[in-house]
Amino acid sequence: MLPAVSDAFDGIAAATQRLTRPASTGALSVSCVPALLSLWMIPRLGSFTARYPDIRLTLIGSNDAQDIRSPDIDLCLHYGDGSWADCFVRKWSSLELFPVVSPTLINNRPIRSVRDLADHTLLHGDDGREWRTWLAAADALDLERGKRHYMVDARLSIEAATHGHGVALGDTVTASELLARGQLVAPFGLSVPAVDDFYVVCRNEMRTVPIVQVFIDWLFSEKELADNRSAAPAAGRSGRHLKRRQATISTTNAA
Repeated sequence: MLPAVSDAFDGIAAATQRLTRPASTGALSVSCVPALLSLWMIPRLGSFTARYPDIRLTLIGSNDAQDIRSPDIDLCLHYGDGSWADCFVRKWSSLELFPVVSPTLINNRPIRSVRDLADHTLLHGDDGREWRTWLAAADALDLERGKRHYMVDARLSIEAATHGHGVALGDTVTASELLARGQLVAPFGLSVPAVDDFYVVCRNEMRTVPIVQVFIDWLFSEKELADNRSAAPAAGRSGRHLKRRQATISTTNAA
């Protein structure tokens, strides 16, 4: 019985160590969707550091479901359908997608209608399904045959758009700050809701760890503050309000 008893005591010891980790000091590793990490979390990181200066963060840009089970990762903020089994899952935010472009590019080559996209390069953050869905909602699927570049994730397509390399699809979460600062504008008043959402996910035993709960609470409080600061839709800051279109997007590399 010794191996079984030893394993049981080891498990109890590990669980006790996790539960006794202080809430305001120590190390915490977080896996987050790359675009969300770069464009939403990192710009707000100062508020967390000011509140919890003794917490050392390891931030990993990833949307790999294997991170949820990894013993080296405490918490995930991932994009998906929320169907991860046998773990703690809480929806953090939904999102909608719409075209974004740099002010310099749109001033040099105006976009007055959807048809003007034919003169621009479409920047894809996935295999093309996101743009295909938006173009279908805009009755302009024939434009899909134009110039385009493919990126491994939405962060890179947004970055390419800010540098004036084409038109990307932004979303109501990650593109909000870039729109507010005028680094991007939304030329159209049409958005399409994504089929998946952002979720906070972790192993069940990590849910009750104080330092993990502190970060989860911070994520939701920051999201609430951001929502309260933006009474109008994000693209409205460029001078237009987004009109929601009842279309859905299925993608593996969104956001």
